Amino acid sequence: MKKIILSLTFAISLAFAACESKSTSIAISDKPSELKLTAQYALHQTDAAQKYMETYLQEDRIFQSVQEEKNAEIRLADGTTFQISYQPGFTKIKFNKKGNSFSSYQRIKKMMTGFANAIKD
Repeated sequence: MKKIILSLTFAISLAFAACESKSTSIAISDKPSELKLTAQYALHQTDAAQKYMETYLQEDRIFQSVQEEKNAEIRLADGTTFQISYQPGFTKIKFNKKGNSFSSYQRIKKMMTGFANAIKD
């Protein structure tokens, strides 16, 4: 019985460690009508990702908590809009170039480019 419990505990620990050690993957695509960021990262980097985006965009209302899942359109104070799909360890942002100004495009692209540095270990 002890061996079974010990084996089960070990297996659960390994599974948890595998989930937590997800490798970082960040892709940015810049097409004529859309700018897109898709990022996967370890769960412990979630807080850093949220803080980076809110600080860079000067908006503290995008995320409610680290555990939150979100799929919404965000409208910033300057009128910039973008779609965000978000859950711990994953972020996808779609920015429609035609529905936003060139300065908004530059700002969002710069944020996306700096995203990798923000979630470094």
